[in-house]
Amino acid sequence: MNIRKLEWVLLWTLTVLFYYFSTYHSIGLGGDSVTYLKMAKWFADFFKGNVRRYEGYFFHFAPFYPLILSILVFSKGNLLSLVRVFHGILLLTNVSLFYMLVKKITTHKDFALLISSLFVALLVELHSLALSEEVFFTFQLLFLYVLIAREEIKAFDLVLLSLSLAFMALTRYIGLVFTICALLYLKRRGMKMFSSIALVLLSAVPVFLYILYGFSVFSHVAHRSIGFYYRGYAEFVVLFLFQFLYDFLPVKAFVSQNMYGVAFISSVMFLPLVVLAVYVPVFKALREKSLFSDKKKVLLCCIVVYLISVMVSRLLVDAFIPPSFRIFSPVVILILLLWAMSEEQIRKSKKWVIVYVFMVFLDSGITAIINGQRGWGYTNERWEKSLLIRYSRNTVPDSMVVYTNVPEFFYLYDPEKKIRLLPFKYNPWNQKPINSWQDSVVNIAKRVKSGEASIVYFRGFYRHSVNDTDIEKVGRIKPYMKCKDGAIFFERRVP
Repeated sequence: MNIRKLEWVLLWTLTVLFYYFSTYHSIGLGGDSVTYLKMAKWFADFFKGNVRRYEGYFFHFAPFYPLILSILVFSKGNLLSLVRVFHGILLLTNVSLFYMLVKKITTHKDFALLISSLFVALLVELHSLALSEEVFFTFQLLFLYVLIAREEIKAFDLVLLSLSLAFMALTRYIGLVFTICALLYLKRRGMKMFSSIALVLLSAVPVFLYILYGFSVFSHVAHRSIGFYYRGYAEFVVLFLFQFLYDFLPVKAFVSQNMYGVAFISSVMFLPLVVLAVYVPVFKALREKSLFSDKKKVLLCCIVVYLISVMVSRLLVDAFIPPSFRIFSPVVILILLLWAMSEEQIRKSKKWVIVYVFMVFLDSGITAIINGQRGWGYTNERWEKSLLIRYSRNTVPDSMVVYTNVPEFFYLYDPEKKIRLLPFKYNPWNQKPINSWQDSVVNIAKRVKSGEASIVYFRGFYRHSVNDTDIEKVGRIKPYMKCKDGAIFFERRVP
């Protein structure tokens, strides 16, 4: 076996091992994952001829990822198992694209294996959750491959570039901003006006048609509005920019086990390591003129435009945009590519880099094994065995309306229930208090006392929702049962 084939075998073996242990229990599910599954079911029913009303809140999410999942819904196999296999294929595809791209932008080809392995270690957790980012990465890497690896942009490359941008936007709305980066770079390379118009039309029109459809049917797009939402904005900017450091810190294992004190101390200890191993080589390389100077500018342009777009969106659009690894992850890929272009600087800091890579692999490996055994998010074994869910399933009749703060649990574990959301104490998007929540709680409590409804409250989710203490005090109603996971408010009627 020659060296080139051996590198591929090593990289794919590493990828499969990381992913296998990270999803050992099941593919992970978050709140958005459940909505994606609902959308996938809607698309599957639509293709079968069972046309139902397209829910307004579906427009919170771009449609392409659930559209892909709808294909899996047609299969007779277990849906979550199929999603797990699909995401494994996505991870192998993404790491392969990344590896090929890095080999194009480095002079020492063996260096590509190290960077690609780091890609796996940093992003395997996100691939272990049923979220749209993984599909987004595929098209982001195709987009970057055309811009960076292709010496001359021909007609086929322009079509591939446009399709990549279109599917990025159809997977996550924020993908639209990369069209700006492409236009700026291609104009610098002398692209004609006709080609620019074709690029914009092919890449932006599909997602705008989807948004326009939502507006025409519901007179809004997922209840979004334009304004000036300054509450909590400074905190958002600080936390979002902190992701530059946090997402490269090898402390995920501590955070995943709620060891926040240890994670904070470790972050302080490892902060100089991240700066010396990652950012110092990148900054020095950006200042140097080299063979890859134009390619560095492309990546830097993508980072700046993306960051500005996210921060402007958070300020002007009535939307919940939490500072998290999910929203920052496209930047992680861009930084890793910049790091790959600074290989000479990395060789000068070789000791720091070796220590850093070792710590990242150790941290990601421990996180994958621990969380993979227990499950991620709503598929965590804690919730599969939850006393609260068991009581709700066995005690509350399916005909009864259930008010809850986490409807996702019922979609997964008790889908026959009729679910309504508990009222919010404040708007999670603009942080404004909702004064009518107390009246809503009183009305719901009356329905519970009359036997028309029940309340199932899950502790530790969604701070903007009313909690069990609020329900007891304001609604003047006692819980039917209470446990560490939450409480059930229910009036049993004796015939």
